Amino acid sequence: MAVKIREAKDEEIEEIAKICRDEIYDELSLEWVLDWLKSITFPYLQYFVADKNGEVVGFIDWTLYDRYGQQVMLEISLIAVKKEYQRRDIGRRLVEESLTKIREFWTGQGLKVVMFMVETEEENETARKFYNKILKPFHKRFVPEVWEKEGGK
Repeated sequence: MAVKIREAKDEEIEEIAKICRDEIYDELSLEWVLDWLKSITFPYLQYFVADKNGEVVGFIDWTLYDRYGQQVMLEISLIAVKKEYQRRDIGRRLVEESLTKIREFWTGQGLKVVMFMVETEEENETARKFYNKILKPFHKRFVPEVWEKEGGK
């Protein structure tokens, strides 16, 4: 069966925490990572998973970074795929398919996603290459006026 990208279920947070700890924060305890992941709740943070035959093999989370009127800015704060499933296009699918779903969610709330962002450490060459490849066109810049002025344009 193929990998399916879908919204995470509440009971999958422990599996998400294991992947997060194993692939990103291996110096932290599972309990600490789990508590941290539970500290921000829906809809401010939304998880999507890569599901292969009922096994969570990867995840991404989208955080509400900022809101102004009817506009929102989102951030990819975490993304990870189990080592044995990496380099199989799952990360790209997590970004692209979850972005479509998260935009639909906020549109359903009467809000428009005007920007999304991701941060990575300068020395993390693997992550930078991944985001540059997936998020074309990818621009590193400061946007001084993201939000529309009050009352329209």
